[in-house]
Amino acid sequence: MAESVFRLPPPLDPLDDNLTDTFKKWRRQVDIYMTASGASSKPKKTKVAIVLHCAGPQMVEIFDQFNFETEEQKDNPDDVIRRLEEYCCPRTSEVLQSFRFWKISYKQPGNSFLIELKVQADKCNFQEKERMIRDKIVFSVTGKLQELLLRERNLNLEKAVEICLAYEATVNCAKEMCEVGSENVNKVNNWRTKATDSSFNKDFSDSKNMDRYAVKCRFCGYKHEFEKSKCPAWGKVCEACKGRNHFKAVCKKTVKIVKEKNEEADEGYDHYMWMAPVAMKNSNRLTALLIVNDTEVRFHLDTGADVNAICQRYVKKDQVRPTSVKLAMWNKSKLSPIGETTLNVKNPKNDEIRSVTFIVVSNDLICLLGSKTCQEMGFVFVNGKAFVSKLTLTMR
Repeated sequence: MAESVFRLPPPLDPLDDNLTDTFKKWRRQVDIYMTASGASSKPKKTKVAIVLHCAGPQMVEIFDQFNFETEEQKDNPDDVIRRLEEYCCPRTSEVLQSFRFWKISYKQPGNSFLIELKVQADKCNFQEKERMIRDKIVFSVTGKLQELLLRERNLNLEKAVEICLAYEATVNCAKEMCEVGSENVNKVNNWRTKATDSSFNKDFSDSKNMDRYAVKCRFCGYKHEFEKSKCPAWGKVCEACKGRNHFKAVCKKTVKIVKEKNEEADEGYDHYMWMAPVAMKNSNRLTALLIVNDTEVRFHLDTGADVNAICQRYVKKDQVRPTSVKLAMWNKSKLSPIGETTLNVKNPKNDEIRSVTFIVVSNDLICLLGSKTCQEMGFVFVNGKAFVSKLTLTMR
């Protein structure tokens, strides 16, 4: 096979800021080219010419300034490469290379991160290279993956890499399955919307049917038929952000605490939702661990609460909408929440996903599930209205 079909290594640049690393890669490419093209069996003088041709015109000029003891050394490819290496790879600081090793940030895929660590570790001359790479991996990752690594009793590099790759694959699979599940939910919702539209005109005159077809609109905040022409906010300008097609009350850019205008008129608690344990963070209560927005959240179970509550840190800003709900605390004080939201909640014990409406409270309070949701999710079973006959939890 002709030599011309093989790609030549790129020429060296003497002004390269990272000439040492570049030369090591270049030399490896030259060795591969020599073997692939069959030039390894050619005379030494020919191989020297190939090496200098690969090095480029700038390196040839530098080569001409080298002093060889004999002409035989000048025509020996091993001596030529050794002199080029002395020029391109002056003595480097192991401390600097170690600094660069510990500065490498974790990235996915994990295999790429591992290769980068091994390449840099070779430059550091570590006496225990595998141990250093293992420690670097443990120090670089965070969260659940770091917990899994620290949990391993006799962790070596091979086991650390195995755990990282398995965790990465599991997370990617779970993410893909979650996206597929969301698509299926959207398809069902679209099907229901179409079914509603097709029969809407038939039952429009019946007020009960009208309520059945109406949904709460996220652009105006009112309930109406699921059609943009029926929305009073369509074509209007928001007073808060100057955006179009929504009202200030539901503007995502100005989510804030909503207070009732006639608050002073309501002295009793008849119109307030009861939140008995919401401020009792240190109380010894039954709890359940659920997944919300891809985060594990521990909820207190309370059959005396009328609503569900979730702390602000677990909710995205664009998921919060205003609410007129007021909360009556365990000590009879009143609380205006930040807003309300409806989120998908996953039970990791049985993988059941349920849509739950929460009242969003500040981060100094606790997350809890009220009476209705506790029963719907199967945590609490009530025998009539007299007493609790059975109590089960997903996780304690």
